[in-house]
Amino acid sequence: MSDRKRVHWAIIGDTLIICVLSPGEIVEMAMRINPPELKNKAYDRYKQELSARKEITELPQNKQGMAIALTLAEEDDPGIRENIFDEMTLDGLKDADGLKKLITFMDSKLGKDGLTSLIRDLNFG
Repeated sequence: MSDRKRVHWAIIGDTLIICVLSPGEIVEMAMRINPPELKNKAYDRYKQELSARKEITELPQNKQGMAIALTLAEEDDPGIRENIFDEMTLDGLKDADGLKKLITFMDSKLGKDGLTSLIRDLNFG
């Protein structure tokens, strides 16, 4: 067997991953999975992608709600990140079910009920 090292690489999204292995060496690699972006996307599609990410992320459950809230762009309409931090508690986001609480909150603002409420407000003052 050769003593030469092997270089393995992959490009995932905008991340280049390089792994150098000696013969017989096994390396467990963690892959960073970025949360989906809400901007320019239907909310139902965003939720679907968020659910898929939840299944494969290694981030502990008590950090998932806070992590997702912080990844939302401040300029996203209708200011959902600002609403989250104005109306939800940090302890609620840090709970083991913080992601579930966050999604429930976002449903109320961006889901069909939230959209209906927004349209009603725009049409009738």
